[in-house]
Amino acid sequence: MILLPALSNIELKKGWPWTEESQIFSRKKADGSEWPRLTIVTPSYNQGRFIEETIRSVLLQNYPNLEYIIIDGGSNDNTLEIIKKYEPWITYWISEPDKGQSDAINKGFQKATGTYGNWINSDDLLEKDALSTIAQSIDFKNGKTVFLGDYKEIDYNGEVIKISRSDIRKLEELVDLQGYWRNGRSNQIGQQATFFPVRLFKDVGMLNRDNHYSMDYELWGKFLIAGADFCPVHKTLGAFRVHDGQKISNRHKTTKSLIKSAVRLINSCHDWRRVKRNYYTRLLMMFSVRYYYGYVRSIIGVRRRVKYLSQKFGIRSGNQV
Repeated sequence: MILLPALSNIELKKGWPWTEESQIFSRKKADGSEWPRLTIVTPSYNQGRFIEETIRSVLLQNYPNLEYIIIDGGSNDNTLEIIKKYEPWITYWISEPDKGQSDAINKGFQKATGTYGNWINSDDLLEKDALSTIAQSIDFKNGKTVFLGDYKEIDYNGEVIKISRSDIRKLEELVDLQGYWRNGRSNQIGQQATFFPVRLFKDVGMLNRDNHYSMDYELWGKFLIAGADFCPVHKTLGAFRVHDGQKISNRHKTTKSLIKSAVRLINSCHDWRRVKRNYYTRLLMMFSVRYYYGYVRSIIGVRRRVKYLSQKFGIRSGNQV
């Protein structure tokens, strides 16, 4: 059991990970061997309103062989104050300018010594008993098994919006954006609930530092190209918080990034014959055409509505005299 600092305003904070914690985990396995070392990296920048909940969701896993690393990008809010509050239980942390979220995550994993790992953003959460679930699954799998858990979507206040599960197991499904990732049935892989071999993460080159909107999507493709097996874990392992101000709330930039990532993955899969590569390229092209057609129509529609309202209420544009 981990004795974390006392909470202020406790009456306003109930449930996981405030007044609840994961099961108490034995220090060693039944045979006397060590539990596998698990690494969690949290990239952070000015998320003082959420990061304490994130940190507690990691530490209160009560996992005996945890490596927890926080890479902060030089926050100027109350983030550092909160990190220092939990410093005795954090393996390593630093606050310095970086080149974005992907760069921060890579920095963290460069220091990682765990067998398996994941990153939990400073506004997201691990679910109760997530690490014990993963730890008890590792021994039965090879070194290229990636575990896909179920995941919650929560709102600003932590209320559950929905619980999702991905059916994606193959590269063909991943790059079929219309059929899977953007099929309207939440078939996306929940990054917060995905655990992968740290060695595999490093072997595929880690995250694309220049990818700021779909870095996790591109990573899953790199895993599959490297021969990884995606193994479902039918238990909720993580929570993704939906709130204003997130990068991915810009759907247009996120979609453009997804398309570019899918193109890179298709072109880098040298095991595919030309016919197969051309087929999935055409699927992606059709998705792109449909998306951009709808996007342009929506812009035109907004401009028409603005023009109509301006004329109706006699509002002149800024360049009129």
